[in-house]
Amino acid sequence: MGLVKVALALRGGELPPSVNYTAPHPEIPLDELNLRVVTEVTPLPPGTLAGVSAFGIGGTNCHLVAGAAPIPAPPAPAPEPTGEIAWLLSARTPQAIQAQAENLRRYLESQPFPRSVDVAYSLATARTAFGERAAVVGRSRDELTGRLAALAEGRSGPGVLRGATLAGGLGFLFAGQGTQRPGMTSALYAAEPAYAEALDEVTAAFDALDGGSLRELIFDGDAAALDHTSNAQRALFAVEVALFRLAGTWGCGRRRCSATRSASWPPRTPPGCCRWPARARSSPPGRG
Repeated sequence: MGLVKVALALRGGELPPSVNYTAPHPEIPLDELNLRVVTEVTPLPPGTLAGVSAFGIGGTNCHLVAGAAPIPAPPAPAPEPTGEIAWLLSARTPQAIQAQAENLRRYLESQPFPRSVDVAYSLATARTAFGERAAVVGRSRDELTGRLAALAEGRSGPGVLRGATLAGGLGFLFAGQGTQRPGMTSALYAAEPAYAEALDEVTAAFDALDGGSLRELIFDGDAAALDHTSNAQRALFAVEVALFRLAGTWGCGRRRCSATRSASWPPRTPPGCCRWPARARSSPPGRG
């Protein structure tokens, strides 16, 4: 017990008082021995060493000198992302959404941490999703908390979104030609292995038919080449199939997929590149 008490005192940096102590034994010369009985919680200076001489009731004895383990330096905080961040809220009623926004704003104003991206992660993954939905979008903590205040007051504005769920499943619409741009999703490709794997699979299937490098065209090609109809359709199809696959790894549930007329399956769609995740097989992809 003596060893446990000393170890806890060293870890906590404080020496607890002796229990039930009132006066020293008259035959123990504490002053001559330069000793004293601790009667109140006493801070221990850094580097304190403690001697233990303990005799266990079962015959186990302990005699040693102990010191606190060095305290590791706290890790440097990770930098905030530079892009836009969305904070998602949901509730059963519009009034409850506003109350949640105000509660979150007050909490974050009193806390220097966590980071904005950590708040976004927790709100998106650790909260129950109710029918009334809202989101605030911004690039900085001040911008996000300011938009939380607007949401709490029922005001609309840039980066403040409101909505509600509808009955039915979740659908994905493949965008049509005109949404392509050089380098599209390159950051997502580097950050999400599931997306990268799916994009590699689809672009490799097209490359086997056409002998080019569709992924290189998407990430490094010039705008004029990418804007050509045959290239734009293949590039958008590959990106959108990979996004659809990525959504499946996030547990989006049973999903349906459709496409605008100009985003319909390219004439030379390679066999097997539309291997949909199991959760997406409730209906085949169709054309809008």
